[in-house]
Amino acid sequence: MRATLLLLIAALALLAVVVQGRYNRNWEQLHRAPAGRVLPIRLALFQRNVDVLEQAVLDISDPESANYGKWWSSKQIIDLVAPPKSVSQRVVNFVKHAGATHIKNRGDFVSFEATVEVIEAMFATEMYVWQHETGRVVTRSTARFAIPAAISSAVQFVGGLSELPALPERTVRHVPLKPNAADLGIILPSLINQIYNVPASFLTNNASSLCLAEFQKDTSFAKSDLEMFATKMAIPPIQVEHIVGPYKPQSPDAESSLDVQYGGAIAQKAELWFWTVKGWMLEFADDLFALQKMPNVISMSWGWPEPLQCQIIHCQNSEDYVERVNTEFLK
Repeated sequence: MRATLLLLIAALALLAVVVQGRYNRNWEQLHRAPAGRVLPIRLALFQRNVDVLEQAVLDISDPESANYGKWWSSKQIIDLVAPPKSVSQRVVNFVKHAGATHIKNRGDFVSFEATVEVIEAMFATEMYVWQHETGRVVTRSTARFAIPAAISSAVQFVGGLSELPALPERTVRHVPLKPNAADLGIILPSLINQIYNVPASFLTNNASSLCLAEFQKDTSFAKSDLEMFATKMAIPPIQVEHIVGPYKPQSPDAESSLDVQYGGAIAQKAELWFWTVKGWMLEFADDLFALQKMPNVISMSWGWPEPLQCQIIHCQNSEDYVERVNTEFLK
């Protein structure tokens, strides 16, 4: 059946082959993925008028401009930067004909779900199960795949297909404390306020909100840890009101836990969000833009060298990827 689907897609359009290296340190390729497994794929389409959007953002952010504070609606932004509707519809029609389901057209992004069998045929690749040394398992293609020529002129990036998360190495280090010795690693929230000259009398506006963003399907914080942290720090309980994306508190991650603990401690009374995206910056920015109501402040403590972005996301050069992500945050 795999071969039949591949022939079908080849009959629809010739393939524009893309070969791309990637970061696969500490990942082991196990075996071919089950043909019926369903995976999400996201296509970032080429945009237009990005320079106009940048100038508009600078203009409405300038207190001396007559347009100061006159923010655009989401529709105005998409109408400006998205390719013509005929382009995104051509992409939608192609993936639908190839067997994709749950297709969403956001103008400059098209996302869908498809079985491994359909994905292999669509992108002329092979999908495998990969396992990281930490035990994390994902389904991804080989480094070599192809974007169909029928849509290659419209598609800038493909997400969810080949990239392997850049996870930390499995290291465990325990430094025992001497009996009755002080733990010099404890940082009180009040000390952070002192360092940044936040007055002790300052009260967070109840209408404000803070989002702690995590990436690459990272494991989450545990609510029981939040309770313990609040007790030890003598602060009110930390309540996370919105959890978006995968949430796995069974094995809490230090990065996620610290983000929520200190974010909640510094922004007391603010509406807290915890957001985990399966992919990287581009997927997060796209999903954030699609929200009707979004948090006021986004806190991200993740990073990867700008010149090396193509190690963890499919792209032909990292500069293009960084520029696209910057445009998404402009939106």
